[in-house]
Amino acid sequence: IDGFMGRWYVIATTPGVRHRNSQNALKDMQQLDDGSIRIESYMLTGDEEPEWKMYEGSARIRNIRTNAEWEISYTWPIRTNFRILYLSDNYDLVLMGDERRNSIRLMAREQSIPDHRFSDMMIQAQNLGYDISRIRKVPQNR
Repeated sequence: IDGFMGRWYVIATTPGVRHRNSQNALKDMQQLDDGSIRIESYMLTGDEEPEWKMYEGSARIRNIRTNAEWEISYTWPIRTNFRILYLSDNYDLVLMGDERRNSIRLMAREQSIPDHRFSDMMIQAQNLGYDISRIRKVPQNR
């Protein structure tokens, strides 16, 4: 878990209401003393006069044997079960998706990734049953 904490840039996602017109989206994760994880999500939103938004969420690890199953919430009492579908050996790229295969996020430690890595992750997501036609790249231009 320690290697997973810190800043992640959202490279691509299935956009919900918050991510629909977002850019420069990132997540800062910090494990708290009680084992839960605080998630601070930042993004620039709006087309004509963009402004920074911050959303605070929390997560808990549902499977401490693998650390790959998370319960994430940004609005109480709504919780979504996510799984780590792929995590690179050096913790620089992660693909997370919900159990119903409605939502997926590709995040990286840098603001961009090479095209071939993006394509590989989309193939993996598709092979796992996610509709990749719904995935939107999140512009990272700051």
